[in-house]
Amino acid sequence: MKISLQISLPSALFLIYLLLSPLAFAKPLFKLPPPHRSVYSLSKYGAEVAEMENTLSYTNGTIRYLSRARATGLAKLLVDNDALETSVLQWPENQPLPRQQSFSFFYGENNRKNQRIDFNWQQYPPLKISGSYKDKHYELSSQQPVWAHQLLPLLMSSDLLLNPRKRSNSFYITDKGSIHKYTYTLEKTEEIEFADWEIPTLKFRVVVEGSSRYSYVWLSESHYYLPIRLEQYKNDKLNLSIQLEKLDKL
Repeated sequence: MKISLQISLPSALFLIYLLLSPLAFAKPLFKLPPPHRSVYSLSKYGAEVAEMENTLSYTNGTIRYLSRARATGLAKLLVDNDALETSVLQWPENQPLPRQQSFSFFYGENNRKNQRIDFNWQQYPPLKISGSYKDKHYELSSQQPVWAHQLLPLLMSSDLLLNPRKRSNSFYITDKGSIHKYTYTLEKTEEIEFADWEIPTLKFRVVVEGSSRYSYVWLSESHYYLPIRLEQYKNDKLNLSIQLEKLDKL
């Protein structure tokens, strides 16, 4: 039996257009690590002071990233409340990048450090940002995408999952009523100990434009380029150390 397959000229031309269109060969601009739960220990002056648990989930175009930090050791005597950070993003299939919708930082009822940030993309560009911090309301605008500080590890993970040879990039980050440019640059490759194993990592330096603060972060392909270790410095003095303790796919 012979089967005749006929395609009209307009349909054929449309298929050729799709195949030759740059969009057909365009590289993705963003890639998330798989849904996961990670646990980190936080140390100051050589003593553990807190534990942080992060959870990444996404379904039906909505991404949620939750971080909860709770005091440990002697710090529990001074700190009663957990700190909870929550980012919500939307990522429809026809959109090259996810767009952050909201960020919140909650440190207990009526705490002046509580934050709320909302992102309005309806007339982008510019992106309109409204927020509250220390009982004050503010409005910001930006001609480029802006992210909450909580998402910086996911942004770096995305870059390296897409291109493991990436050596530097910058992001615009909003926090506490302002927008700052964060730039990461590869320092060197280094093997570090994790879970009784020596694993190869990429050591990056992360600087904040116009600030005396900077960080070093160690990322590994085996852990989706999420931080294995992080050290935060201020005025060239170590302020905080963060160490991955557990990473589980959900």
